[in-house]
Amino acid sequence: MTDGNGHVTGSLRAADDCPLFYQVWRPAGEARGIVVLVHGLGEHSDRYPHLREALLEAGYMLAACDLRGHGRSGGRRGHIDSFDEYRTDLALALQHFQSLRPELPLFLYGHSLGSVIALDFILAGGDGLTGSILSGAALDASQVAPAWQVAILKGLSRIWSTFSLKVALPGALLSRDPDVCNAYDSDPMVHWTRSARLATEGLAAVERVRSHAEDLHTPALFIHGEQDPIVPVGAARAFFEAIPASDKTMYVYAGGLHECHNDLDNARVMGDVVAWLDERS
Repeated sequence: MTDGNGHVTGSLRAADDCPLFYQVWRPAGEARGIVVLVHGLGEHSDRYPHLREALLEAGYMLAACDLRGHGRSGGRRGHIDSFDEYRTDLALALQHFQSLRPELPLFLYGHSLGSVIALDFILAGGDGLTGSILSGAALDASQVAPAWQVAILKGLSRIWSTFSLKVALPGALLSRDPDVCNAYDSDPMVHWTRSARLATEGLAAVERVRSHAEDLHTPALFIHGEQDPIVPVGAARAFFEAIPASDKTMYVYAGGLHECHNDLDNARVMGDVVAWLDERS
């Protein structure tokens, strides 16, 4: 479905028939490239207005799928059976988006959990990408839960994989902009449901990604808030430093919280993102 202003929505069918809601925004003029957004845990693809506006103004298409169990996609809220589902869903989405303009460079923009999904996809052999942008990279597994809770979750994952908890994440942890915080806290499509299997699969994916930094050769831009209270910047810095490729860049924004793209200095952040894309398009 299209609204006549370059915005198209639709649905893809995953390998297990789960419907995946997608949307594509096109710039007014000729497109320079396609940026595929992979959003974070508990949210959805409509929460990136500053990214969308900056990319469209700079001549880039933005495309996104809501993760399964999130937003307007199907699936049990906050649950996966295997992290492989995210990987195969992303492969399907990229294939579809690239088919729209196969001649254009293709980039990933992964935020938080989305950064882990993006890195896991790339390290598993995902190709066809010109580069990746990793925002608030969720590479510090120690922040997910204390060791005793992790042990319980692992046990539950084996015997009751869909056992779920409500883990509240206040908007004040995401941004210093009160409008962003209020919108997040009142958003009916934001959920705080986390299943035991999602937790253990996510932890395993973080460890898998962290142990293979030396295999990342795709050009990468890391952006992170210096004061991120959800995913402290240290693990992302360590991962970045372990990447052997020369085409890597990292920006850490003073005072920034978890969502650089939604924080008070989002104009500066988006300027850095667009400049990085322009150099590779």
